[in-house]
Amino acid sequence: MRLLTVCSLLLLLAIPAAAYRVTDISVIPSGDVTLVTLTADDAISYERFLLTDPMRIVLDIGDAVHSLPSMDFSVNRGAILSIRTSQYKAPPEGIVRIIIDVNGELLNYNASLDGNKLILEIQTDPTGIPFAAWSATSEYVQPVLTGGDVAPLSSPDYTTLSGQSVATSTRGIRISEINRQIEDGFPVEWSGTGGRRITIDVVDASVRTVMRAISDVSGMNIMLPEDYDASVTARLQNVGWRDALTAILNSQGLVASMEGNVLRILPRDQFYSEISQMALTRHDRENLQELQTEIFVIRYATAQSLNNALSTALSDRGQISVDDRTNSLIITDIPYKLEEVGRLLPILDSPTAQVMIEAKLVEIDASYANEMGIDWSLGNLSRTNALVHGGASSTGLAVGDPSGSFSFGTITSMFDVNAVLTLLESQNHAHILSEPRIAIIDNMTGTVMSGKEIPLTLLDPSGNIYIQMYSVGVELTVTPHINADNNVTLELFPVVSELSAEATSSNQPIILTQSANTTLMIDDGATAVIGGIMRSKQTTVRRAIPILGSIPLLGDLLFSYNSEREESTELVIFVTPHIIRPY
Repeated sequence: MRLLTVCSLLLLLAIPAAAYRVTDISVIPSGDVTLVTLTADDAISYERFLLTDPMRIVLDIGDAVHSLPSMDFSVNRGAILSIRTSQYKAPPEGIVRIIIDVNGELLNYNASLDGNKLILEIQTDPTGIPFAAWSATSEYVQPVLTGGDVAPLSSPDYTTLSGQSVATSTRGIRISEINRQIEDGFPVEWSGTGGRRITIDVVDASVRTVMRAISDVSGMNIMLPEDYDASVTARLQNVGWRDALTAILNSQGLVASMEGNVLRILPRDQFYSEISQMALTRHDRENLQELQTEIFVIRYATAQSLNNALSTALSDRGQISVDDRTNSLIITDIPYKLEEVGRLLPILDSPTAQVMIEAKLVEIDASYANEMGIDWSLGNLSRTNALVHGGASSTGLAVGDPSGSFSFGTITSMFDVNAVLTLLESQNHAHILSEPRIAIIDNMTGTVMSGKEIPLTLLDPSGNIYIQMYSVGVELTVTPHINADNNVTLELFPVVSELSAEATSSNQPIILTQSANTTLMIDDGATAVIGGIMRSKQTTVRRAIPILGSIPLLGDLLFSYNSEREESTELVIFVTPHIIRPY
């Protein structure tokens, strides 16, 4: 009865599942990235690897039938020179091989699945060159305007059926892959999904028998320990062989490891015991490996700025040298540490977003400030028609003016504020002092200054006289931080300084200064407001009767008089960030 069950199982596994067809392929631009999309009529399982000299990306589509209208396509668009396809292995194993010849230097690539589509993102140097989309389907091939001969289809130096990716490097910049296994000489646990679909329905069957059946379906060489004997009960219907193997391994406390083209299976404890015997610690093994040297060309950052970050990824024997002339890093270390550096570099050396800071410095007649809905003392919390929302006051920091203070708020729409400012300007109740614009790299600091420089006569420690220029006016220092939810955190440091009417005993000018430091988080395109900077100016006006007011003594006493008037203005600073992304 047991023999009959095993024979029935083997007959059932020998029946191949229905293969799907690869029907469409397209190439479209997406910013600096070229997207290659493969479409099939069912869920896709695939493996990928790189070939160099020249650089090629190879995709093996498993359990598939070639249904594209041609074998070779001359594309010549974006990052793609040509695409070559073939039915690499005939059904029932059914592997469709796609070889993509890369145009330019490959910087990065990534593959992902979206339903019945396999999407390949490719970034090369040069990047960002516009091109028209291209596609080919089982019924139609888009004409190619610029052509050329396509090289004959070539096979890779090796193939992998294990479900693990194999990649090589190219000209300094390494290719970064998600969850990539670093080759350090130690065996690693095998994992994989998909593959040719099988059905397993057994009760108390020998694990050896089930593994032999999986080997027949997958084409994998599978080896178990000689003394291993266990049974398994499973019911798996129409699943990929890799998924079935993973489920059985987990249920039995087993792990698998690829050794050449053999999938070696053994108990988990024994697997890690062997690793411990190979090297007591990773440090001991690193000391035995030969050092290698590679040069990594840095494209967006400065090589010196990446020195400290990459030093932490090196072994104790690793070294980094910086070549400022070529902006390159020369790294010497053991092979798998160089692989790790190559995986980190595309992340660290990537284009950085910028923030365009639009500032507006406005001086408003204090008696008309309420026209803009600004009431810093109340924080605008009770005003329903205010243009400025929120509000937070800082402590008074003015020299010679203990009542001076800064206040902060945000504006959701700058359009209404501009309309009110235009009205107040037309009535001579507001004056726009400056409207600077600067672009700042994310997490860097920029400064805006509106004012003048005055000379100060000073003495050095030796008693010699020297002149130093001092800036007086409105200075705003901004440090933007772009958040994940498209908000911008602004570190604001405004400083307002002006000359006092008084002077020191040595006839040196006195400079009155107000400053504050705050951090605000606002939306992209919203406006931060800094207000509450009050300025007072006293003016004396002499009024007199014509001719009579010019009579000596009598004119001043009888026919003229002096009037004093105090004018108060409020300086309001508007800061609007706009995110500029590199993609």
